[in-house]
Amino acid sequence: ESHTDKLITYIRYWQNEGESLKTGIRVTDYHIGATKEGRFRGGNLIPFGYQLVDNGTINQKGRKIFDFVVNEQEASIIKKIYELSLNYNYGASRIAKYLNYHGYKSKKGHNWSASTISTIFKNPIYKGQFHMYSSFYNELVLSPIKNELAIIDESDWERNRIKIKSRSVQK
Repeated sequence: ESHTDKLITYIRYWQNEGESLKTGIRVTDYHIGATKEGRFRGGNLIPFGYQLVDNGTINQKGRKIFDFVVNEQEASIIKKIYELSLNYNYGASRIAKYLNYHGYKSKKGHNWSASTISTIFKNPIYKGQFHMYSSFYNELVLSPIKNELAIIDESDWERNRIKIKSRSVQK
């Protein structure tokens, strides 16, 4: 390789890196827009309490389009989790033990863990709000509240968040 070849390779790499950055910005902007509009952005990790339902339509790529809806059976467990926290002052570990003792299983049929309960408490989808964190823009993006997706009342969700914060040990 000559010195000129190395320079051309470097310039091509630099140009490709710039295109990759532009693509990343476009994709991030699309996801932020979808979140702000309250649209489900897709994905395989559906939060406990929700499910995807085939709505009978197909997108431009020939793939089925699914609606994001409340799973009533799982939603009753989410309500129980919040009831235990709000009314009985149970923490995440105690709630997980309660659910496991009473035979409740996760979406995949596993036992509950404290970290799963903590994740449920932090997820605004339970008050009907899609969210995403953009590391590119370093911001949390929230959708308007969609009442048809709310399992927990917004005031109860906020009250629980404050209660958890007051219980945490500050070091």
